Amino acid sequence: MFFYDPYQAARNVVSLRKARATRPDPQPSDEPADPFDANFQALHWAVVCADNSASWPRDPARYRHDAIRDGARLPLYGDFTSNITPCAFWPRGAEPATRVSNTVGALILQNQWDSQTPAASGRAMHRALRGSCLFQVRGGRDHGVYGIPSTPVCATITVNTYLVTGRLPSGDITCRTSREEHAPRPAPFRSRWESPGTFLGLPAPPSGTSVKQLKGHSHRSATIGHSSWQVTAFAGLFRDM
Repeated sequence: MFFYDPYQAARNVVSLRKARATRPDPQPSDEPADPFDANFQALHWAVVCADNSASWPRDPARYRHDAIRDGARLPLYGDFTSNITPCAFWPRGAEPATRVSNTVGALILQNQWDSQTPAASGRAMHRALRGSCLFQVRGGRDHGVYGIPSTPVCATITVNTYLVTGRLPSGDITCRTSREEHAPRPAPFRSRWESPGTFLGLPAPPSGTSVKQLKGHSHRSATIGHSSWQVTAFAGLFRDM
């Protein structure tokens, strides 16, 4: 019951409570797994387990104990979240964590109601990265801010400006969102909110501009980050090209 929207989570809880009063279907589904789901799960566990492999208990009995305890305390979902995962058997020896410098200011994007990575995490990242700028979307409840159908126009403009020019806003920004008013879905090669002669909503480089010329035209950027908050890192993308 992982969810990306608190409203959907509430509906899921209602459905589960109703289902508890009925008998489950004894016939398992014989439909093949969606390849996307399989790949997504493999990547998910690779990130979650390897990020800090030393923090996961190795004794299966520990998980059994925790699942029984949390199942009693939180009967809807507690035993599932405390049960054993592939991380209990994940090989140790992940590479050391990368130290992030503050030589270039980062733009941190955070939705107010992101259910997977709460707003407190985005604010903590902002404090940890000196010289960063925090862009918060009041009322935003998706798991991600930029480049999705619910992206508010204010976020699109701010992030596009940062990606193209490397300039941060003069200060932290709080922007309202509207479920009825958001940026359209991008079309292949050129998003629909762009007009000819623009790149990401800003004036495009002259026709025929090479990568080497772009290298000297300010720095370019890359978007990194894991869920909860998106960290748009201005990192000299073309440095080695």
